[in-house]
Formats: sequence, structure tokens, C-alpha cells
Amino acid sequence: MFSHRQSVALGTLLLGICMFFCGLFLVWKNTPTPPEGSVRFSPPTAPDRSGGHRDSGEVTEYVCGLGLIEPAGEAISVGTQLSGIVARVHAESGMQVEAGDPLIQLDDQTARADVEVARAQVRGEEARLQELISQIEIRRAQVDVALADLQFAEASLAHADQEMQRTEALLQKGAISDEEAEVKRLNRETERARLAKAKATVRQTAAELNQLQSDGIAATIAVQQAAIAQAGATLQRVESLLSQYTIRAPQACTILQVRVHPGEFLPASLLSSPLMVLGVMSPLHVRVDIDEADIPRFSETAAAWASVRGKSEQRVPLTFVKTEPLVIPKFSLSGAQRERIDTRVMQVIYAVAPADMQATVGQQVDVYIEVVEHSTAVSKRAKTRSHVMSTQSGIP
Repeated sequence: MFSHRQSVALGTLLLGICMFFCGLFLVWKNTPTPPEGSVRFSPPTAPDRSGGHRDSGEVTEYVCGLGLIEPAGEAISVGTQLSGIVARVHAESGMQVEAGDPLIQLDDQTARADVEVARAQVRGEEARLQELISQIEIRRAQVDVALADLQFAEASLAHADQEMQRTEALLQKGAISDEEAEVKRLNRETERARLAKAKATVRQTAAELNQLQSDGIAATIAVQQAAIAQAGATLQRVESLLSQYTIRAPQACTILQVRVHPGEFLPASLLSSPLMVLGVMSPLHVRVDIDEADIPRFSETAAAWASVRGKSEQRVPLTFVKTEPLVIPKFSLSGAQRERIDTRVMQVIYAVAPADMQATVGQQVDVYIEVVEHSTAVSKRAKTRSHVMSTQSGIP
């Protein structure tokens, strides 16, 4: 029989075994079972490598990259040069706009008042210039009137002299009386006095005109003309400032996003998120990140396809547009476990018709670009790979 100590040890062992199995049962009971069901969509797969021959080369590999759908020429972020309260938002998401169409209207009451003040200033300066010019014209007209009076007085005096000569001849013959001759003589003296007055008036008006011109009236007119030009420039400036209170579309495009509402205050500074996002939707562009390790194998003339995530069986051909010459750090991540983030990428732009891609701006796609190598290069690289593998495995 077991001793007391052995009985205690055996009981403890049995108790521990029971607790272990109980723990396993509890873990199995509380572990959730994933629901049975089919995969919603197949993961992206590269096209068939037996892609055939192209000219004298053979498609052996594909350069893969993550693509981002964007508008043609990239998205346009709308901002404002002036701070103000939003009075009205003219555009909505998805709306087609033409170049110059209003998008956002800021409160412009103060700017409109400034424009009216500037216009009144221009009218005032122009009135002052007309007043200066009219003073000279008035003096010149007075001189012309005085000269006309002088000519009239000279003609009247000549007529009075003729009448006096005829009167003296008749007086000698006794045909008229002395009283009539005296009247003719007084008329001649009156005309002489009128001529003297006309000459004095001409001298006076000419002197006044010369004095007005000698006082620098021409310089005053030039200064006034400069004041008018300055007032006109001020009017153009405030009118330009008024136009900036209406934010307009820079080109024909589509409204992709609107993040502004009436009554909000817009600062004239760099915003964390744009007020609106615009873009040209036909054609769409696909911006592809090519890893720096794959840059030597990339060719601009190689064929390229894109697959929308969730539709890996759909492969849409792409048209090459351009290559960004600057290699930049990688920012767009796919989430793959083996993905490197401490690398740099070259961005390549492709074009595709919206009807073919059936995707929206900002959506990610998987892009495959053919690597075409000549048969000699292919066989040489295959030999190099087999040699490296045999060396690593120790096979001579």
C-alpha cells in the first residue's frame, strides 16, 4: 500500500492533470471559429509569363508596381489669396465646370465700397483737369472777343472819317449847317475813343492770358494728368482685389471634392486640406511607383497592364505618358509583408480611358510592365543563376 506521503503526491499529480485538461477544454471552447465561406476576390496575380515574343525578344518577367489613379495633369488643389467669410459655394462634387466659372464667393462688401471710392476719385481728378483747361480756353476766347471788338472799332472809325470829310465839303458849299457838322465831328471822336478802348481791352486780355500761362498752368495740367493716372491705377488695383473675392475654375475640369461651406472663415494661408479638389477626368492617369532595384529593367516602350483590386482577372492596357526624372522616397505602401519601406522609387505616368479602367480617382491598382530581354541575355542570366545556386548548395 502507498504511504501517506506517496498518496499526497499521487493526488497532487492527478489534480494537476485534471486542471491541465480543463484548461485545454476552456481554450478550445472560447476560441472563435472563422465562418466558412469563399474568398470575396482573388489576390492580384501577374499576367502569364508565356506572353509570346515581341520582335527579337522574349517576355520573361514583369516589373510590378503599385499604381494610383489620378486626374490628367494631377489633381488641382483650390486655395484663396484673401482671407474672408464664405458667402456662397457655387460648385458641388461631380459637377463639370468650364474655365472661369465661379466656385467660391467670399464676402466682398468692403471691396465693392473701395471700388466706388476709387471711381469717385478718378472722376474728381478728371473734373479738376477740365477746370484748369477751361481757364485757359476762357482767356483765349476773351482775347478773340477783344480782337473782334478792335476790328469793329477800326472799321467804325474809318467810316466816321469818311463821313466827316463829306460833311466838311458840304459845309464849305453851305449845303449843311454848322450844327450838323458838329454832330459828325462828335461821332468821329466817339469812334476814336471806342478804338482806343478796344486796343486797351486786347492788351488786357492778352496780358491776363500770358500771366495765366506764365504761372505754370502747363505744369499744373501735367501734374493733374499724373494724378488722374495714379487714380486710375488705384481703381485697377481695387478692381483686381475685388475679382479675387470670387474663386474661379482655372480650366475645364470636374469637381472631385468640396470641403468648404457658407459662413466659414477662410484664412489666406497654406491649409492642411484644400478647399476644393479639381481634375480632368478624361483621360485618367495612373502614377506607378517603380522600385529603384527595378529601374534598370524598366523600358518606356514596354507594354503595361493594370488590374483593379477586387477584379484581378480584369487587365486593362495602359499607354505610356512620361517618367518623372526625380527618384523620390517611397510613400505609397501596399501593405505586403515583404514590402520594403526604406527604398526609393521612380514614378511613371500612364494614361487610360475612364470607360476601360472603371475606377475612381484615388483608387489603387496593381500595374505590371513587361521586361523584354533578348535570348542571348536570357540564356546568360539563366547560366549565372544556376551557377550561383549550385555554389550555394555545394554542388560542383
